[in-house]
Amino acid sequence: AIGKDRAFAIEGILEGSFAKSVVVREGKVVEIRWGNSNISSSIPPILGSLTILEILVLDRNHLFGPIPDEIGWLTNLELLDLRTNKLGGEIPAAIGWLTKLVTCHLNDNNFKGKIPYEFVTLSNTGALRILDLSDNIFLDMTSLPKELEDMNKKKKS
Repeated sequence: AIGKDRAFAIEGILEGSFAKSVVVREGKVVEIRWGNSNISSSIPPILGSLTILEILVLDRNHLFGPIPDEIGWLTNLELLDLRTNKLGGEIPAAIGWLTKLVTCHLNDNNFKGKIPYEFVTLSNTGALRILDLSDNIFLDMTSLPKELEDMNKKKKS
């Protein structure tokens, strides 16, 4: 039995004409797993309107441009996987609004600037356990807040 969860196809959330399975619970999209789907687009701000979303996996595509500030509206998000794309610009401070975020993969992109201090806030809430920012072009990797360097040590104890 599938129960209240069911898969269905959404077309047009991202530029291009394609459909992929998503998970819907009680009529709301809670999971999108479109990794390795050959998507070539920017992340549309309208994605932020899926406020019940818990899992967003868009890894290994051809996404470009910045992460929109509207990502902060996804306050139920637990997994954000945008690794191995062509995303760039600065990581928005709005990511600090994702207080339920447990795993965040932003590695292997073109992010620049300073690593947002908001990740420290997420780490201090006790939720954030995995944060991968490797293989980007941050201006100053030494700008990684000390609290994040110690994150793994804190989570293991």
